[in-house]
Formats: sequence, C-alpha cells, structure tokens
Amino acid sequence: MFYTVTAPPSQSAGDTGCRRGGTVCAVLALTGPGLHPVPLAALAVGAAWYANRVGRLRSRGGTWPLLRTGFFAAALVTVGVGSVAALPGFTGRAVQDLLLFLVAPPLLVLSGPLTLGLAAGGKGAAAARRAVTGRVARVVLHPVSAWVLYGTALLALYFTPEYRIGAAHPAVRLLIDLELVTVGWLFAYPLAGPDPKPRQLGAGWRIVTVMFGTIYFSILGMAMQSQRTPIAPGVTPAAMHAGGGDLWSSAELLTIAATIGILYEWLFVDLGRARRADQVNAAEDARQLALWRASRREAGLADVRARESVIVRSRPTGTERSEAAFA
Repeated sequence: MFYTVTAPPSQSAGDTGCRRGGTVCAVLALTGPGLHPVPLAALAVGAAWYANRVGRLRSRGGTWPLLRTGFFAAALVTVGVGSVAALPGFTGRAVQDLLLFLVAPPLLVLSGPLTLGLAAGGKGAAAARRAVTGRVARVVLHPVSAWVLYGTALLALYFTPEYRIGAAHPAVRLLIDLELVTVGWLFAYPLAGPDPKPRQLGAGWRIVTVMFGTIYFSILGMAMQSQRTPIAPGVTPAAMHAGGGDLWSSAELLTIAATIGILYEWLFVDLGRARRADQVNAAEDARQLALWRASRREAGLADVRARESVIVRSRPTGTERSEAAFA
C-alpha cells in the first residue's frame, strides 16, 4: 500500500534506496519504513493552521474551548494512524478504513475549524462559510445525498476493483484515503459540531440518521463475510471474512456511541440552551410588564389630573372665595 525502503542484506536502505529512489526515497528513509510523507505533511499543515488560529483568536482577546482543540488533535492522530502507517494484513487495512471513514470525520466536525476561522478573522473562513451554506451545500449535505455517498463509499471500495488498484498504486491509495475522510465528513457535518450549516436537523432526525448506520454496516459486514473470491492479490477470502467481522462489530459499537453522543447533546446541551433562552425570554417579559404597568400608572395619573382640571373649570365664579372663607 505504501512506499517502503528495502535493501539487500549487504547494503543499507539509506545507501541503496536513496540512490535508486531519489529525493522521495530519501525522505521515506528519514520517516521510517511504512510511513508516507504526503499525509504527514498534510497533518503538519493542519496542526499549524489550527494552532495559528487559536493563537490569533486569543491575541484578539477571545477564548477557544480546550475540548475542541482536543477533538482536532484526536482527529489528526486518527488520520495519522489510518493513512500514514500501514497496519499488517487486510484486517489492519479494514481498521484503518474505519478510522478514516467513521472516527476521524466526527472528531474533525466537533473541533469546529470553520467557527474558529471565523472567530479569528480571515477572508478564507468567510468564503468557506458561504460554501457550506450555499445552494450546492444544501444539496450535497442533505441527509439523503449524504447517505447515498456514505452508503456507496465502502461498498465501492471492497466490491469493485478500487481496492486492488489502490493496493497496487500508493498514490491511488492516498486518494482513496482522502475520499473516505471527505465522504465521512459530508455525512457527519450536518449532525454535530458548532460550524454553520445549510439546515439544522432536529435531535430526532439526527438519531434516526445515525441509527441507519447499524443497518448499513450489518449489510456491509454480511456481504464481506459472504465473499468467495479474492478482491486483491494477497487478500484471501478468509482474511476478508475476518476483516468484515471486525469492521462490522467495530462500526456497530461506534454507531451506538454516536447515538449516545447525540442524545447527550440533546438532553444537556440543547435543553440547556432552551433553558437559557427561557430565562432571557422571562426577563424580557418582566421588563415589558414593568413598562406596561408604568405606562398604565402614568395614564391613570394623567386621567386623574384631567378630571380635576374639569372640576375646577366647572365651578361657579366666587366658589373659591366661599370655600376659603369657610375654611
């Protein structure tokens, strides 16, 4: 799957591999066997950007939740495990696909990079916001469209020549890894996270959308365990059966965890927001009631003054002197 540095026993990898592979091989010799520099560079750029935005936001007097930074760091680690190093066997590759497809995208969404970019300032963040809330995003990020892409990604990977081509060509394998992360992000983006969205899904719809994942991964796991022909050189049906079982069980557990996370957000976060909104509305209602009472009181006093003025004007001439003498 990945570039590796090998050399005959009589020669070292640094001497022979770098003479044969040039600059790329030299970089791979520095990163170690099985490590690919392209995802390493992408992860380094992502980490530098996020740290820069957090620092810029704090320099402007703002704050950023440490939990969201932790989510971003976990997303980078997950992508690193899924794409930088090659785990042995088809089962290891299936675990990596699951990390890239089902674990890294929700962590990335929960880290709120777009919200961070908007808070820190920058034209790029504004353009990204317009992109994820525009007409095209409304179609692509619609739950039906996202499910079509999400449902076909792993099926196409394991039941078409896509896996075999990726195993033979490391550059194609990197594109497949990017596809898995992107499709997983398109599916997870409308379901969670603080970033702007083209539409807000209710907690019930989000739970239903995630729960469909249990059906999807059950079908995928059964299909993989029913496979009778190798999908790529070195991948036996027995290995695919084992990988399908591991992917099936792991995906079911992660789907249940995602459902629990949405329930938690609904019960504690959304209800907390509703409670705070009720408090604000109650305070506004009290203020409006006080203003109304004050206006009614003022109107009543004005009415009393008007009546007294009418009484004074309607008295006969000399009444004031008679009342003064009587007093």
